[in-house]
Amino acid sequence: MQDNNPTANATPAERVTFRLPPFWPEQPAAWFAQVEGQFNLYGITDDEKKYYSVVSNLDTRYESEVVDIIISPPNTQKYEKLKRELVDRLSTSQEEKTKQLLEFEELGDRKPSQFLRHLRGLAGNTVPDELLRTIWSGRLPPYAQAILATVKAQPLDDAAKLADQISDTWPQNSTFTTPSCSTVSKKAETTSECFEVSAIMNQLDAIAKRLENLEENRSRSRSQTRYRRNSRSRSAPRENNPKYCYYHNRFAEKARKCTNPCEYPKNQ
Repeated sequence: MQDNNPTANATPAERVTFRLPPFWPEQPAAWFAQVEGQFNLYGITDDEKKYYSVVSNLDTRYESEVVDIIISPPNTQKYEKLKRELVDRLSTSQEEKTKQLLEFEELGDRKPSQFLRHLRGLAGNTVPDELLRTIWSGRLPPYAQAILATVKAQPLDDAAKLADQISDTWPQNSTFTTPSCSTVSKKAETTSECFEVSAIMNQLDAIAKRLENLEENRSRSRSQTRYRRNSRSRSAPRENNPKYCYYHNRFAEKARKCTNPCEYPKNQ
């Protein structure tokens, strides 16, 4: 009968010192890298020894993820099969859990760059940068989101630095106004960063002013049109027809009297 104990055929020193690190469910691939370092260190190359070393090191809750393999292991490449499936299954599960966790995180009193580092710490390597950017930027104040939307091509870390500058420049609960470049330059690391922030803010402010002016011009134009129309209706005198009498020239079809001579049509 074959002995599946990984240290059964090891040297006395190996029996004393060989031990796998505690399983790391959040980062199974990294844990297997540590495990394989231990195998190399102690010269363990046998597939079954490696396989049973890992199985004996798993808690029951993680064994349940690969229970089908444990019950019916393949005839060959047991360790590689166990490793591959455990990494794939736990990584997928961890990604979903991480997404749910990140959705409840808020900026609070942290700087945007601090908040990004916090989210990265929670996500590990399971959440791609694009998803992390969406979650992170969605928690920032509206004015910061508006400016960052114009620099989507920036790397995420650079966007976080810019968000810090914007956050430091705008006082809490302030309105969306344009600060001077001298104010921004105190926070910016370089002159180009100052100009970048200031230019974006100026563009947004200019758009708002143009919209205000356009609306004012439209209102003024409508008012002037109504005034001219009313003025014409009040001041334009009715032109007298020499063939009509005084009453029909004055009151037209509403006239109640008529004096001759008058050629006003009788059917009107």
